[in-house]
This record gives sequence, C-alpha cells and structure tokens, in this order.
Amino acid sequence: MWISCFKAGMWLVVCVVVTLVCGRFSVRGEDAPFITRFVRTNSQPLCWISYTNCSDRNFDYFVQSSSNLVDWVDTQAVRGSISNRTVIRSVVIASPKQSFHRIVKTPHINVPMFSMAIQAGSNITFMGNGIVIDSFDSSSSVYSSWSTNSLWGTNLVYDILKRNDHGDVGTDSSLTDSAMLGNAAIYGKLHTGPGSSTATAQIGANGIVGDLAFQAGGGNGFQTNAWLYDMNVAFTPVVAPSGPALPAPSYSTYSNIISVFNFNQADQLYVLNQPLNGQVVVSAPNVVIWAKAGINFSGTTGGLFIAPGAGVVIYVGDNSGSSVSVNLNGQGGVNANGYAKNCQIYGMTTCTSIDMVSYAAFVGTIYAPNADLRAGSGGNNTADSSGAIIAKSITLSGHWNFHYDENLKNSGLYW
Repeated sequence: MWISCFKAGMWLVVCVVVTLVCGRFSVRGEDAPFITRFVRTNSQPLCWISYTNCSDRNFDYFVQSSSNLVDWVDTQAVRGSISNRTVIRSVVIASPKQSFHRIVKTPHINVPMFSMAIQAGSNITFMGNGIVIDSFDSSSSVYSSWSTNSLWGTNLVYDILKRNDHGDVGTDSSLTDSAMLGNAAIYGKLHTGPGSSTATAQIGANGIVGDLAFQAGGGNGFQTNAWLYDMNVAFTPVVAPSGPALPAPSYSTYSNIISVFNFNQADQLYVLNQPLNGQVVVSAPNVVIWAKAGINFSGTTGGLFIAPGAGVVIYVGDNSGSSVSVNLNGQGGVNANGYAKNCQIYGMTTCTSIDMVSYAAFVGTIYAPNADLRAGSGGNNTADSSGAIIAKSITLSGHWNFHYDENLKNSGLYW
C-alpha cells in the first residue's frame, strides 16, 4: 500500500509505504482485523490512498480516517477482488487539517439476500382470508419431504406436516398502515422500519403472527416479541448482465413435449427483445435470460419448467425506457417441482409490476425493488408457492400460501 498527499495538483510528499502480504485466508470466528500503520496529513490536502488487493473475497478493506487517533470513521469499503490477480484500488479523501488515515482488513460477512419470506420497500397489504406464510428447508428431510415428478425429477419439497416458523415478513417503512396484515396466519415475525409505532401495522380479528406453539394455541394477534422495529435496508438496483449473447431459441420438442422454447446452452446468456412466454424449458445449468420486454406466462400451458440439474437467472426489463411487466399466471406454473435457488428472477429499473394472481405454482426467488407485486387466488382454489420475494410493494389476496425456503440463506445468494 502506498499513500501520497497532494495539494493544488502538485505532489507534496510520500507519507508512508506499507506492504500488505496477500495470500489465502480462511474466515474463522477468532480472526482479528488487520490494521495498517496510520499516516498523517497536514494543511488540508487530499489524500490519495492506493492499496493492493487480493483475490480472497472472504475479506473487506476499509479506509478509515480520524482526527484524534481514537475515533475512526469508515470512508471507503472495498471487498476482495473476484479476479485471481492483484489489483489496485484508489480513493480520494477530503482530509481535515492534521487528520490520520489507515486501512483495516476484516473478514467479510455474507448477509443472505433472501433472509425472509416476503420483504417490501414500502407497503404490504394482505386482503381476504386464507393467506398463510410459513417456512420449510429444502436441504433437510426434517423440514421437507421427497417428491418425484416423472419428468422434472425428485426433490425435497414443502410438507405441511413438517412446516417451520421462519416465514418472516418485512417492510422497510415505518409509516402508518405500512403493514396491513388482515386475517393472515404468519408463522414467523413481522419486521418494520426504525421509528415504527403501533399504527405502522394493523392485524384483523382472525390474524395471527407467531411461532408454531403460539399458532397451535389458537390465539390471535401478535405473539410477544413477534413484531420488531428492526428492518433498515436499501434495495439496490439490478445491474444488467453482460457478455456474448444468443437470441431466443426456436420452437422444439423436449422429452415428448412439443412446441417448447428450450434454453439448453450451459453458462450462456440469451437476450430477448420480445416477452418471454409460452412453454419454456431450461435444460442446462447456469442459464441466464435477459427478458428486456418482460415475461408473459398465461393460458393453460404457459410456464417455466426446469430440468434436473439445470438452473436459470432471469433479468427483466432494462436500466431505462418504457415500463415492462411480469405475468406468472400460466397454469403450467414456474419451476413447480424444483428448488427455489434454481429459479431466480431479477426485476431491473423498468420492471414495475408483477402479477401472480392465479392458483399456478411458483417456486423461486423474486428481487424487483421497483415493482408492485400482486398475488393471490380467486374462489376456493389455493395458490401454493415457495421461495422468497423482495419487491417495492406487495399486495396479497385470499387463498394464497407462501412457504419460505430457509435453504436460501445457504445458497450463495448474498448481498
């Protein structure tokens, strides 16, 4: 690492040279932060700090400043480079007179992106009866059961007899009526923004929020400590995928199913300028689809099917332009017998609405910070879905069951 100070475009002095030895590290509970020697700047210069970074993404590097060598403030944070080569990072800091600077290297803490069943940046509204939110774990037969589909394979899926109570619901808002829970049964906790009050959330006469024991006891309302004012997040925009791309595949046949769009190239990006629709099959691992014009799964056969061993990440919309929507109402469902981690949908800036208003099954994750999401089922039919959802706002109508897959915390999807 080297640090130089300059003023009015002229170099003044090289303050200090510190070498960071890069190598392979492991994150352990006893790992202590590594702190470089501090350097001092005078006469209010700008301090340009460059440091050599390693390829180990288990660590973060923080540039800190202080005026008294006691109170240190982070001014820049960079995670270890994903490349296998040494890289140089530089930051420019406006320094007060006689300030001090150092670099702190600490183990990186992976925060799961999908740590709750449902999260919204603004309002959550549950209407009608028959809304149930609970959890299961697709990595454990203790909290799920094996199910076989002759075409789509054998997987661990939700089993109501093995349900768990980590189906948390959260809104980043603390405004009045930000969480209107109605008569929903939430097997978990409610999280609202800091500064919330008793007016932030409302629950109906038959609504209930709490763990398995509280639910079984026949109570209603909030279990003690089941409503926390601790949600304080910023949902960042989705970055567009990059790299060489293929167009959408033509109609073909997959395992005797005719007229399907089969995305069968592993580790391949497909770019679509028309909506993703019809019967879609993903039969290769690590497929990426950029659906710039949205998704429209409708009718009796429309849907997404993922073959054993395959997986897909779908980007919807673009960074600018006209709004696009996502329609997941096709009766073919979306990854109905699969694992949520294998079906990821990311709504970009122009993705502003998502509809799941049918009884079609959905198994996957949705991250769409600009989209208003509606879900539910009409009549006496119950929509049964699992995975995790993050959206701008979420409105659920009656007869909609959602099961948070706790395995998403360990599936490599992190902030």
